[in-house]
Amino acid sequence: TERVEAEREQARLAARLSGLVESAMDGIITVDVGQRIILYNRAAERIFGFPALQVMGRPIDMLIPKRFRTLHRKHVDAFGTTGVTSRRMGGSAVLTGLRATGEEFPIDASISQVDTPDGKLFTVILRDVTDRMRAQEELAVFAAEANGAREQEKARIARELHDELAQTLAAAKMDAR
Repeated sequence: TERVEAEREQARLAARLSGLVESAMDGIITVDVGQRIILYNRAAERIFGFPALQVMGRPIDMLIPKRFRTLHRKHVDAFGTTGVTSRRMGGSAVLTGLRATGEEFPIDASISQVDTPDGKLFTVILRDVTDRMRAQEELAVFAAEANGAREQEKARIARELHDELAQTLAAAKMDAR
C-alpha cells in the first residue's frame, strides 16, 4: 500500500507540474543532450506556430534561423560544461527565433540545465519580444523627431534673438548717441 500511495503521489506531482508548464505564458522547451526537443508547451506552440506533435523528438535547430544554428549548438554545448545551472541566453542581445511560416522574430530567453538519470537536460524559457522591439523602435523615432523639433526651436529662437533683439539694441544705441 505504501508503494501504491507513493505512485499516486508521484502521479499527482507530475500532473501538477504538467499543468504549470502548460499554463505558463512563456514558451518552455526542454531538449536532451543531443538538442532534441522532449518538452514543448502550449505557449511555445503559439509562439513558433508548430504543434507539439510536429517538434517532439526533432532537433531544436528547426526553431532557429539557419545562420545561427551552428553557433547556438556550440553555446549550448559550452553551457553544458560550465556547471552553472541557469543563465540568460544572448547576454544583453535579443535572440532570433524561426516560426513555422519561416518568419524570423526576436526573443528573450534563459536556459537552465539539470542532470537526470537519463542524461543532461536543457530547458529554455522564452518570450516573443516583437511588440517590445517595435515599441522601442517607435520610441527611438519619436525621440529623434523630438530632438529635431528641439533643434529647430533653438535655431528659431537664435534667429529671433539675432534679428529682432540685435536690431532693437542697435536702434537703442543709435538713439542713445
